[in-house]
Amino acid sequence: MTKNKTLNFILIILYLNFIFQFIGLFFSENNINNSYYLFLAILSIIAVANLYNNGLHNINYLISLCVLTLIVIAYGSLAYKFFFTTRNLNMYGTFPDVFLPLVDFSSNVIRSSGLSRSSTILSIPLFYLILIDKIKFFYLIPYARLIYLIPYLILTGLIFFCQSRIIILFFISFTIFSIFYFLWNKTKKYKFKKAFILIILPIIFISFLVVAKEEVHSKNFTNKVIKFFFDKKAYFSSEKKVAGLELVRKFESTSFSSHRLDYWKLIIKNLKKPIIGYGPLGDRFLLVDNTSAHNILISSYASGGIISLILMLILISRYTYLCFFLTFVKKIRLVKKNVFIFSSIFTISFLFIRGIVENSVAVFSIDLLVFLSCIAICEKFKNQKLQ
Repeated sequence: MTKNKTLNFILIILYLNFIFQFIGLFFSENNINNSYYLFLAILSIIAVANLYNNGLHNINYLISLCVLTLIVIAYGSLAYKFFFTTRNLNMYGTFPDVFLPLVDFSSNVIRSSGLSRSSTILSIPLFYLILIDKIKFFYLIPYARLIYLIPYLILTGLIFFCQSRIIILFFISFTIFSIFYFLWNKTKKYKFKKAFILIILPIIFISFLVVAKEEVHSKNFTNKVIKFFFDKKAYFSSEKKVAGLELVRKFESTSFSSHRLDYWKLIIKNLKKPIIGYGPLGDRFLLVDNTSAHNILISSYASGGIISLILMLILISRYTYLCFFLTFVKKIRLVKKNVFIFSSIFTISFLFIRGIVENSVAVFSIDLLVFLSCIAICEKFKNQKLQ
């Protein structure tokens, strides 16, 4: 346990959530090997508590970012290669064939939404480093500051081209909110410069990638640039669409939610153990095609029954409140030393919003590891401010 009573309470909630799932696992026909996820989750919670007691909660967050960086470099490079060497204008079709060269690295090949998730988590601290930094000539001088900007542009490209709707919606909302809320007292000129760097420049970068890709295939650069910026209809002509060039992924005409609502209804209908659930990955056990629930609460309900559902609701309520409290009541100063707390607040917000359509922190995953490091930072910051 830690020296922070509130954090101790939250960690106990997490312990109980995962420990209780053992009961459902032993009293159902679910795969006993899934207990592996429970042990890893519990060990992660213990590790976070120890790091917190040793004042290493920020280091824990940085380690999480380093792991995600390796993942994004490995999978992102293949995704960009796919983008430039095929006729696709997005990366939605990368799973699983494009990532097969990395099977030896990890048999759990991520989908494009997972790559988008990792890119978003990495882009949040970069976003605030750029937002906080002073502007000199649209950020391009001194050149050392490009260490923030170039990765940010590459990550925003991945976020857009991977085409996860919930992530793109979050990122747009988060960016606009942060610029206008945290720069409220700044001049219009200053806000415009930041908006140019953080919003318009990524749009230009993404547009440039599309034009560059077309130049590689058509060798008609001048006309492509003119049509792309001044005649969108001509650029994305019916002839190109026939050739398979779609800037936005195709959506299923029969299900806007990609059948998630059907999965949720099916899990609730098939769940015959509402008190104890079916253990870890209980949602996959209840679905014939072994897919997941794609929702934090439904996944918790299937895995640990009503108890895990209640525990997860407590967790979500606590950090929804804390994120609002730190942002709107404490009104954290926009200075570089607060990058950790800004990043933690909006990473937690992102993971909860993503939890509407993915299992996220309900199971042992990258989401959970990042979440644990972020809640430790938030609890530490709140405790220090109240002293």
